Amino acid sequence: MPEDTQPQKPVRLFIGSPLEGPAFDTLSAYCTAKRHLIEGQSNLRFSWVPPENWHMTWLFLGSVPAKQVSEIELALDEVTTGNRRLMLQLEKLAFWPNQRKARLLVWEGALHMHLERLASRIVRTLPQYREDKPFFPHITVARLKPPNNGGKPYLKVPPEWLILPETWHIQSLNLYKSTLTPQGAVYQSLKAWPLP
Repeated sequence: MPEDTQPQKPVRLFIGSPLEGPAFDTLSAYCTAKRHLIEGQSNLRFSWVPPENWHMTWLFLGSVPAKQVSEIELALDEVTTGNRRLMLQLEKLAFWPNQRKARLLVWEGALHMHLERLASRIVRTLPQYREDKPFFPHITVARLKPPNNGGKPYLKVPPEWLILPETWHIQSLNLYKSTLTPQGAVYQSLKAWPLP
């Protein structure tokens, strides 16, 4: 089969917004100052998300045939038309899904009407990628690995891990390609739609 007629491999996609501006600076300073403190207070192992990968996910699309990427981009052209300025109050650190079965350390945001409307609009436009779990705004800061001793500690974010709330002006909606490598996921923005 000639090279130009070979079928293209599916691509792993998600729709997200990159963390930018003062909120990015706040999280950068926090990780620099608190990372060793956090790691030292738990027997869990932390895999910290690189700053260039910090983002909020609107919808995870999963493995998508390459030929459908242009259709998704056209759908997002409509989704991003006429949106209002989006502000997200990032409030506190939390372990997800809960303190007994922690797999993620996240910076939680406060869900408000305009965010929820855009998230719903994305799902209505791309219903074939609907997820069972509800949309809840957050930034993944670290992924947790099982402890070396096999224990399952009850985790709680102590006061000394305090991160100050930050208002984040969400400036774009991006269609990302996610490539899994032995060193971790590599994200590539295929297209970005500016938001007001």
